[in-house]
Amino acid sequence: PAALAPTSGAARPNAADVPTVAATTNPAAPVVPIATPSALPSRVPGEPGGTPLDVARTVEGLRSGALVGRIQYSNGTVATIRLRFTTSVGQQGPNAFASTTTYQGTTGTRTDERIVIGNRVWTRTAGQTWTQSTAQNPQQEIEGFLPPISSLRTATGNANSIFVWDDSERDAEFRLEIDPTTGTPSRLTQTTRSTGTILVVQYQGWNTPETITAPAGG
Repeated sequence: PAALAPTSGAARPNAADVPTVAATTNPAAPVVPIATPSALPSRVPGEPGGTPLDVARTVEGLRSGALVGRIQYSNGTVATIRLRFTTSVGQQGPNAFASTTTYQGTTGTRTDERIVIGNRVWTRTAGQTWTQSTAQNPQQEIEGFLPPISSLRTATGNANSIFVWDDSERDAEFRLEIDPTTGTPSRLTQTTRSTGTILVVQYQGWNTPETITAPAGG
């Protein structure tokens, strides 16, 4: 956005949208360690995380929450996104989210902010003045940080509540960790084969109440 992805305005920046920045040291920038997917045995019946269908239903039931996503691009740039969101599925009110994205690269660091409520978008860079524009599909942007339900149903898992699967449509491999206590996703890793881009998402709130408001004066 002029806040999140410089050209497309998407909540999850595409490789073509990412500025050539990153790799500088910034202690204030949140860092989500990247896990290397490992080989997993077939799912053990009765595992704490349930079956892939159970997990898919849990994802379908997500209405609000908070997450931190970290995207590592092949050019060395890293984008860290903090996102709070609500969806209109099964409830009143528009799709909405608020995000803060920090890009780190060879030429420096930049922080963008974005607020989306329905089809209205407010963006700003490095604390400058908010600018307003129009969003196309906020729900689709939120889904970019969630496990794809259609392919998740084909996953295999193990007794440690970890599911792995391949998604040929997205040209990616997925690994999803489930909190055995709550049965909700705790961490998602997506590796795109063609580009080498790695996305790691840590879910910090699953169906937790979130309030998204327009910026002052918006």
